[in-house]
Amino acid sequence: MQQQQMSQQMKVGGKSSSGLSSKGFNIPMRTLGDGNSIPALGLGTLNMSSNEAFNCISMAFKSGYRLIDTSPVYGNEEAIGAALQECLKQGLVKRDEIYVTSKLWITDRNSVKDAVKKSLKALRLDYIDLYMIHYMTPDIVKDTLMIERVSTQEVWRQMEHCKDEGLIRSIGVMNCPVVMFLEILTFCETKPALNCLEMHPYFTQDEAMSFYKKLKIPVAAFSPLASHENLKTLDLLPESFKKLDLMSDTLIKDLAKKYGKSPAQIVLNWHMHHEQIFFPGMREENHFLENGEIFNFDLSQDDLKKISGLNRNARLFDRIQDDNYSYIPYWL
Repeated sequence: MQQQQMSQQMKVGGKSSSGLSSKGFNIPMRTLGDGNSIPALGLGTLNMSSNEAFNCISMAFKSGYRLIDTSPVYGNEEAIGAALQECLKQGLVKRDEIYVTSKLWITDRNSVKDAVKKSLKALRLDYIDLYMIHYMTPDIVKDTLMIERVSTQEVWRQMEHCKDEGLIRSIGVMNCPVVMFLEILTFCETKPALNCLEMHPYFTQDEAMSFYKKLKIPVAAFSPLASHENLKTLDLLPESFKKLDLMSDTLIKDLAKKYGKSPAQIVLNWHMHHEQIFFPGMREENHFLENGEIFNFDLSQDDLKKISGLNRNARLFDRIQDDNYSYIPYWL
């Protein structure tokens, strides 16, 4: 069944693609809520400097990857745009073979089209394949309690207009609680194509996954390896989560030994079996090659359940941990 799914041809950016990489591994395609398709595995560029992002784009394409995820707040869209143009110029890839995602930051909720055009200019593209609302909360200044008064309905209306004008192929959400997702469904003309949530074995979000599966809305998992070193540095982690280290977890290490794989490969294979989309940060060629090999083995159902059993409800990237938002009951 898995092999059949991986070899099936599906649309990428409106074109047909088997997902076959130049290195001989298949990256499965996932169907978005609007019928378009997206590669299941790609390159995440969070915390990448401009130089790192520029170098990694070429490395990703040469390794067979086609999905690139970024955001204006990552500070690397211009470098990614330069890298994309260089790769297109060299004939390394064609535009309809690659899939680029970006996001709407909270300060741009009242001017979505301007934000999209700014990202398009930085990325040097005519359209963005998937554009997501980065956070569902409005912009808030804690000291004065000044709130940018733009409703979610207005933001989504602007997103739909950008899609209708061809600036965006698919529109989605990120960090969107179920109750907010339901609200969007009450007024939208185009339903969100995807929800991008924090997801890893320490935070499995089983109920949310079941909900979106019934709606036939795919979930993209950010922080798929539960990496949180930067949060430790910023002292933004609750004390109970500071010792969590998925790559050193006894179960993950034992399974890595059992299957002859790395801990990261075991965890990403678990994500793959849950039909998620994920874009871990990769900076070395061996990381690209290693992650591409997660599709050539199957974890047993028993081992998949054991990994899911690691759940600690550990939301590592909780925005209310930020002092500016700590008084907002966002996740209730």
